[in-house]
Amino acid sequence: LKNSREKLRETIARQIPRVEELHTALFNEQKQEPVREKWSGEILKLTEALPQYEKVEKLKEEKGKKEKALKTRTDSLQAFKEKKEKLAEKKEQLKAEGEELKDADTRLLECENLLAYLIQRESRLSAVTESIKELKKMESEYEKLQEAFLTAEQSYQKANAEYIEKEQAFFREQAGILAESLRDGLPCPVCGSTEHPQKALPTAGAPREADIKKLKNFSEKKQKEMQEASESASRKKAEIDTFATHLFQTGQELLGHVPGSFPELELLVANELTDTSKKKLAETEKKSKLEVQSKRKTACLKELGETEK
Repeated sequence: LKNSREKLRETIARQIPRVEELHTALFNEQKQEPVREKWSGEILKLTEALPQYEKVEKLKEEKGKKEKALKTRTDSLQAFKEKKEKLAEKKEQLKAEGEELKDADTRLLECENLLAYLIQRESRLSAVTESIKELKKMESEYEKLQEAFLTAEQSYQKANAEYIEKEQAFFREQAGILAESLRDGLPCPVCGSTEHPQKALPTAGAPREADIKKLKNFSEKKQKEMQEASESASRKKAEIDTFATHLFQTGQELLGHVPGSFPELELLVANELTDTSKKKLAETEKKSKLEVQSKRKTACLKELGETEK
């Protein structure tokens, strides 16, 4: 028992500092009680006011959403206004551009008609140019035919002259042969005279009848060749005259007047062909531009129709 009391006293002695510490802490806590009561009141007030704060926050949130929605609508309205203004501006631009291009189709049609005329005219002038070349070729052929005729004529004249000369010699020779058989007092079988003072004498190397026939045939052959050459040249001349007449008529239709000469026709046609080709090129370029304008006019009308919907 005694030991137990000693141990208890020792234990109490050891706990005394802890008890004092606890008393000190309790004292300090008791000193803080008014502060705790004050903060408890504040907490109570805040707790009671908390629903109001939540309501205010909710209102702030709703206000933010409405302000955001209002800004979105304002921005949309501004964008719509700007779009409307741009659309009106574009509409005016389309109207102005359409007004500028209103006769594009008409001008394109006129250009196409003129271009078709120039193409046809160029083709006819080119045909005349080719005809002029053909006429020159025909004239060159005619000159050769004339030369052939002159050659054939000379050959005939030479052959015919030889034939006549030989024939006369042959006849003279025949007279000499006949004279040998004449006798004085007997009548001549040709003239009937009984006197023969100057008898024809035979010629040495006189042509024979076969030679005369051969020369006659050759002369007739050359005459036929000459006639054929003459006919060929005449046909070519008639062909040239007909061709030239038609050519000058065509030239008159294209140029509006009758050229005074073939060289003048050739020069006028060449100049007109060059001028027509230049005009055709210019109208071709113009047609390309007008086609673009015509397409643009159609696009403008389509866009304008869409702006008015």
